[in-house]
Order: sequence, then C-alpha cells, then structure tokens
Amino acid sequence: MKCLYVNTHFAPDYEFGGVVESASKIHKYIQRLMPFFVVCVSKNSAAVNSYLCGCGICFPSIFFHRIGFSVALISPLWKLIREHDLIAVNGIFTFPVTLAQLFAVLQKKPFIVSVRGGLEPWRLQQKKYRKAIFNKLIAFPLLRKASCIHVTSDDEYSNLLNLGFTKLKLISNGIDNELIESFTPKKNCFFPEGKFVFLFLSRTDKEKGLDILLRAYARFVKANPVQEYVLAIVGPDHQGYLAQMNIEYEKNNIYRLEGVYGEKKFQIIHESSCVILPSYSENFGNIVAEGMGMAKPVITTTGTPWHVLKEKKLGFYVEPTVEEIFFAMQSIYHLSDSERDSMGQESRRYIFENMSWAGKAIRFTDLFASILNTQHGAELIERQPNGKF
Repeated sequence: MKCLYVNTHFAPDYEFGGVVESASKIHKYIQRLMPFFVVCVSKNSAAVNSYLCGCGICFPSIFFHRIGFSVALISPLWKLIREHDLIAVNGIFTFPVTLAQLFAVLQKKPFIVSVRGGLEPWRLQQKKYRKAIFNKLIAFPLLRKASCIHVTSDDEYSNLLNLGFTKLKLISNGIDNELIESFTPKKNCFFPEGKFVFLFLSRTDKEKGLDILLRAYARFVKANPVQEYVLAIVGPDHQGYLAQMNIEYEKNNIYRLEGVYGEKKFQIIHESSCVILPSYSENFGNIVAEGMGMAKPVITTTGTPWHVLKEKKLGFYVEPTVEEIFFAMQSIYHLSDSERDSMGQESRRYIFENMSWAGKAIRFTDLFASILNTQHGAELIERQPNGKF
C-alpha cells in the first residue's frame, strides 16, 4: 500500500499552527508502520526538505505563502498521485490540497480529506460570501467525491452531517508521549520564579478568543490587586489581530512572546501554572492536550471539543464569554497548590492513556486499508460519532 500525504505546510513551518504540528506527528508515527510520502510547499523549502530526510518533498511557494501557491508543485503532484494507491489530503481551501483533490478525481484515485476545522460554523461566518462561493463551486463538489472525510471531534462530525456529508471517520489528534516523557525541565527561562502564570499559547487569530481573554484578565487584575501573577501571550500574529488591540503589556503584567516550538514550547508550558485557550471555535486544540500531558490544569471553552475537562474534573470548560473566563481564572488561581497539582496529574494520566499518536496512527492505517479494500469507503463509515476522542 503506497499512500501519498498532501499538505499545504509542514514542519518545521510551525508558525502556521496546529495543522502543521498534527501533520508532522501523524507522519512520524504512520511512517513507522507503512510508507507515507509527504508533499507540501514552503517559502523555505530547503529547510522542510532537510526535515523530511527523503520521506517527502517540499516545493517552493511564491507570492501567497499562506495558501501555498506553487507553480513548481503542479506537474510533480500529478505524477506522484498517479504513482500512489491512496491520497490523504490534510486540509481544505489552500492551493496544494485543492489541487490534490482535483487530480485524484481526474485520475480516479481514492482519497481522504481531513477538513481540520475549516467547515466549523464560526469559521464559515468569517469572510462569509467568499467562502460560500468557493465551497459551492469547488470545495463541496470535491469533498463529495472523497472516499472518506476525516474529522477530529464529535462536534465537527455533527457539523459535517448537517452540511450533507456522510462518509465520515472520527479520529482525534493526539500527543507525542515520547517527546513529553523525554523532556527535561530547566530553571525558569521565560517567566519569573514564584509567579502564577496564565499561559495562552497559540496563533493569535480572531477565533482564538483573545478579546474575551484580555477583558476577563482586566477584571481579574482588579479583583486581585497584589500582582503575584502574569498573563503570557505566546504565538505568531500573522493576521495582525493582536497588534490592533494596543495592549499595555508592562502596565498590565502581560508577557508577549512570538511563536515557540519544540523543546522551548515544553519549557514554557512547564513554567506555566495554567494553560488557557478561550477559542470561539476549535476543531481540536493541540495546546489543551499538550498542557494536560505536561500535568497543567486547563481552562478552555465550549467552542472546543474538550468537554472531558468538565466531565472528569480535569480543568474548566466554560462558555466563551468574559464572565465565564473570569470565573474560571478566579477559581483556578485560588485553588491550593496541591489541588492544582492533583488536577494536573489526573489530566496527564487521561491524556497518556487515551491520546497517544502511536494509537492514532494504527487507526489511520486501518482506515487506509479499509478504503483500498472497498475502493469506495462504504465499510468504514461511522454513522454516529462514538463520543470518544
């Protein structure tokens, strides 16, 4: 079985967010089980090709780097699709993944599409008319030709059903247990010792809920005048959303760092007291899983699929409103150290038992085999979400 894995961006281009992080982990663990050749684009293709070490190929993108436009990709992609049995497409809307679906249809190759939150209701309302036209003319007709659509949460599953898609498979993202277990913490490198650190670590795009976080934090500061705490906002600001807010960082005890990755990311999580992701919409939320894996209590919203936080009392799962975020920040700040530590350790245990990428890789390879055995995916369809990650 020869499977081609088509992405827009790939490691080490982590500034493009969780979809790159997830893709690199999926590839790492599936590659141990079967050949899984990556195709992607980058404005720094040499660095990506070095990272891939012959297990894939990256073509240079030009002009519109976020959507991955690349003339150099077109002819080789057609040939690579012809040479492979199954095409796994990671994402929608961008140039490489749209082209891959089109080529797969023209060559009558079975293909899977991971929609990666692109069709969530909140996101469809952003640039609404432009997306509606693209979806009607291009994205939806191609998706209907897919052997299977991969989703990462029950909510995303339900949303795709509501849009009329039925060939769905739910496999959530995971965490890289090996990296977390091998991590050796250092003395504080980013934040002062003894401070309570609320950590936001993600892209600073609009859907991440930074507007409500900052208003909730302003209320928190008024309620707790002795500032034994900081808010850390860590992540790239590609859309300039954060820059528009005119934040007084020093005055409000807010630390601002650009994106950090790899060992530095785990060090920052280690130095934090609590991970907070106040997203309006999130198909998964890698930082939630990573925070839990690092034994940190987490605050996130009902815009994410992490209802397990509330069900198992592993953190705070609240509405994406100023009032609810403020309440969660107050609550977690005023827990005792032992209560927070217990919550974090239970979170780590849950993540390690349920969310390893090694286990997800086995489910993906089973899915690939099912599609190739049926050539249309009928045997692999889950008619109802299973309620589990």
